[in-house]
Amino acid sequence: MNRIKKFYDRNFKSFSLGLIILAIIIFILPYILESVDHIDYKGKYELYLYVLLVLVMIHLYFLVDKTEIIDEKLTKSYNVSNYHEYSTYIIDKIQTTTKKEARLIEYSTASIKEILVALDKKEFAVKLLIQNPDNAINGFQKRKIWTAICDLHIYHKNRETFEVKCYENTASLRGRHIGETISIGQYIYPIEKNSKEEKFNTIVGHANPMVSFEEYSHEGKILLEFFNDHFDKLWESAESIKDVCNRCEAKYKKTCPIAKNYT
Repeated sequence: MNRIKKFYDRNFKSFSLGLIILAIIIFILPYILESVDHIDYKGKYELYLYVLLVLVMIHLYFLVDKTEIIDEKLTKSYNVSNYHEYSTYIIDKIQTTTKKEARLIEYSTASIKEILVALDKKEFAVKLLIQNPDNAINGFQKRKIWTAICDLHIYHKNRETFEVKCYENTASLRGRHIGETISIGQYIYPIEKNSKEEKFNTIVGHANPMVSFEEYSHEGKILLEFFNDHFDKLWESAESIKDVCNRCEAKYKKTCPIAKNYT
């Protein structure tokens, strides 16, 4: 039954048009045939009406089902969640969507390992942008990004559909277009004390709220246009992961399990 519903859903417009044309033909048929004396159309005409009635009832059944699905989607067209809630929310979306594409703007990916694993298992075509480690805001986060790069190579280096680049711009936006869901968050830059004598900037993002919309909604279309414009510009100017790894510092190469791949 589910296959029939899916087939009907894909061809809904064709069925609707066909039903309208059939109804028109059946109702004008008597006027066409009344001039032909040797054709007894009255009995057949009733049969045609019964067939039309059955087709209309079937169409209404699927129309109601389709309306309920649309209504359910509209009631769930947005989501606002914190880090832990968002991870569960988006992984559920990854499991159910039929659109196997994802584009992500991240900082280091340290906080989205579960999401990346889910994308990997469902064989998504992924384009991932992360911060260039050379532009990291402090030494700790520079090491964090290098660690993430190593992890990406370990788990995804054999997948042609998993592309990674490093953007040069200062990180400010977390954005993810995963399947049919578009999500936007923000990085902020608090100043924290490293010691009594020293202060340093840091970046905070993974604990900030994520706002998500379905791409078919009005809000989702606005958000998707903004995201696509931002992503495309970053992707075009970003550096390939291979070139970044070729500049890997010696202190990182000592512990990097994939350094030999790019030397």
